[in-house]
Amino acid sequence: MGFRRLGVLAVLIGGILTVPLPATADFEAGSIAAHNGDHKTAMAEWLPLAKQGHVKAQYAVGALFAEGLGARQSLKKAFRWWRDAAEQNHAGAQYNIAVMYKDGLGVRKNSEEAVRWLNLAAKQGNTDAHTQLSRLYRDGDSVEPDPVQAYMWLEIAQRNGSRSVSRSLETAAADLSSAQLADANARVQAWMDANDLPKPP
Repeated sequence: MGFRRLGVLAVLIGGILTVPLPATADFEAGSIAAHNGDHKTAMAEWLPLAKQGHVKAQYAVGALFAEGLGARQSLKKAFRWWRDAAEQNHAGAQYNIAVMYKDGLGVRKNSEEAVRWLNLAAKQGNTDAHTQLSRLYRDGDSVEPDPVQAYMWLEIAQRNGSRSVSRSLETAAADLSSAQLADANARVQAWMDANDLPKPP
């Protein structure tokens, strides 16, 4: 399991900025700098915004610290900024700090927190979180093993646009009885009905 590398450019696409226009302009200036490989300028533009609570800037600053671009690499600082973004419901940041809790990257290992943040990201349609939850339930890693739940998360990932899970989904289905498969599909439908998914950032 690994956090998204490098999310810097990915976070510049999509999402609605609910910040004043000057902040939007500064964020875009950082985006242009990052696109051109000038990560020091990107950091200089984004860090003040991140300190003001700009969620996309927080995520981008976390990515720069995680990769050591524009600043000395620091997983602790990456975790701090991703945690701030995660608390503002940024699904990508929620996924990343879940990974960091899971593997003890920049923070003490905490399986319960890892699963909690994965579930929060999953509820926002983050397909990385869906597939990671499937793996956890398949392997009994941090949770009780549950092949039905593992299949459920793969099916949810596929329904939310993941194109990489088809083979894993077929393999998981082959290991289930007809009753288990029916149970899994019922869980999928119940979960989908309960979660009106936005497009993940």
